[in-house]
Amino acid sequence: MRHVVLCGLPGSGKTTVGKLFAEQQQKNFIDLDAAICARAGASVSEIFAQQGESAFRAFEQFELGHLQALTEPSVIALGGGAIASHSGFETASALGDLIWLSVAPHVAATRLHAHTDRPLLGGGNRLKSLRTLLTQRSRYYGRADVIVDARDDMKTVAKRIATQFNSPAAKIIVQSQHGDYPVRFSLGDVETLAVQIAAFVGDRRAIVIGDLQLATSLDTLVDALNKHSVSVSSLHLPAGESLKSFTAFENLLRELMTREITRDSILIAVGGGSLIDSVGFAAAIYTRGIPWICVPTTLLSMVDSSIGGKVGINMEGTKNLLGAFYPPLCVLTHLHWLITLPDDEIRSGIGEMLKVAATHDDKLFAALTQTKIEDFRHHDQQCLTLVVQAAAIKARVVSADEFEHNLRRVLNFGHTFGHAFEAAAQLSGLRHGEAVMLGMIAVSEFAMAKKQVAPEVLKALTLAANILGLKTDWRRFAAAGAKFLQYDKKRMDNEIRLVIVPKIGTFAWLDVTLFELVQFLQHAGDKQ
Repeated sequence: MRHVVLCGLPGSGKTTVGKLFAEQQQKNFIDLDAAICARAGASVSEIFAQQGESAFRAFEQFELGHLQALTEPSVIALGGGAIASHSGFETASALGDLIWLSVAPHVAATRLHAHTDRPLLGGGNRLKSLRTLLTQRSRYYGRADVIVDARDDMKTVAKRIATQFNSPAAKIIVQSQHGDYPVRFSLGDVETLAVQIAAFVGDRRAIVIGDLQLATSLDTLVDALNKHSVSVSSLHLPAGESLKSFTAFENLLRELMTREITRDSILIAVGGGSLIDSVGFAAAIYTRGIPWICVPTTLLSMVDSSIGGKVGINMEGTKNLLGAFYPPLCVLTHLHWLITLPDDEIRSGIGEMLKVAATHDDKLFAALTQTKIEDFRHHDQQCLTLVVQAAAIKARVVSADEFEHNLRRVLNFGHTFGHAFEAAAQLSGLRHGEAVMLGMIAVSEFAMAKKQVAPEVLKALTLAANILGLKTDWRRFAAAGAKFLQYDKKRMDNEIRLVIVPKIGTFAWLDVTLFELVQFLQHAGDKQ
């Protein structure tokens, strides 16, 4: 039995919408603040004034716990701060489907003009207080199951909730010392994306920094954000690894300065892995840290670079030699972008999905070998399921080891050789996922010679690559790639710890010397 639980800023209409939606769905309605006041025998303002906010939050948690015993499906309107803590969110989300009614602070302030029983808004600048509350609480609100635009009249908003329930979607939460953040998945269009972005941005200034190849879609997104009263401008950047050069990165920072972007603005990165890496790194260092939102548009970025907070640029032909751990406010993954991708780009993303499946999930690995390029371009429920499964594996790994002290290194399966092959191809001759696939095959062949990997693993990887049209001829890059191994970021003195797959769905570590790897590639290149 699932309840419908409404959250959002004061003034978002939780009580009014909740009553209307409950009537539409023929369910019972419960207002949490009203229940607290009835039990305490005092108004919200009186509880705050006489006992303080901590006492009110204790009442709130008690009532949330009391609601767990409800047997009749109900619509529950929470107070604005009820889920603005880990315990509050966990308790509220356990009740049922959590809905974020999203309104910009200036809209909420207008609605609350005549309301006096709002102790957290005080008697000063309510608009400023609401903006502060949204900044503090959006990470919790953003974990809701559904985000609903609540700007319109309350009857329209109530009907909108029912519509949103019928739209395929999913979310996962990534844990971070910077603050946990949601990765939201949807089959929705640009309008749905605009609603989600507007919810997090509120009244702050935003700049959409996007892939030039998506210029038309980006313009449509900016128009949609303007309709939601978001103060937004746009910046189009070229796609590809060239974006991660020193020169391109410096130009990006200068552009932020020219546009007078400040610490309370928000960067919105819309593009593939290279753009996300570069914009995320700019967010990490510009004014010593500025909030950013990640909108991946390639399959590879949806399952890999958008998750985990690793951002950076290249140096002297070495990938991501400069970088930081700096996660976004949220990741908004909309699969409609996949229709814009060429076949090679989709294959590259599948290569990255095969990597996490090979190390963690043999069933996902098998499912991927039974898919076709067209399956991803249809961006249907089956596609959504595969993408979420792959992304969830990475989310679990980076949540357990955010700063790559140990477990997160498993995500480097195929990367030692793959990055070397990419560098040998001058960062443009191979897509990242293609290079990783080559690296997985090469490292498995290397480990098989040491009797650490069964021949069946190499066969399974090669067969999967062939079925999906991925490259397998890693030897053509071997000789040239050997000289780039010395720049591997995982190197410790003269040793490198490799990730190997003894059996599909499992992983192990193999410590080897740099000399062994160089010799292996050089010998393989000589045979080419």
